[in-house]
Amino acid sequence: RDLSFVLPDGIPYQTIDLIIRGCAGSLLDRAELFDRYQGKQIPEGHVSLTFRIAYRKADGTLTDAEVLKVHKDVCDGLRAKCQAQIRES
Repeated sequence: RDLSFVLPDGIPYQTIDLIIRGCAGSLLDRAELFDRYQGKQIPEGHVSLTFRIAYRKADGTLTDAEVLKVHKDVCDGLRAKCQAQIRES
């Protein structure tokens, strides 16, 4: 899943990575930053980041409900811990 969000500029990548990993837990396969944007659609002092996140369950197939829950947990963690505003596609 791709996840785009806007947050205050200057938050270290490691902080964001730790939040994603902590919220996704054992279901996270990988999280890769693939876009960083600052421009006229983004408020001054903020940056838009897009991560490609892959979830995987070691002992079976993930259901849609499981993916939705863990993805919501990641979004909620980013909102709470670094003031991220999730960008809807």
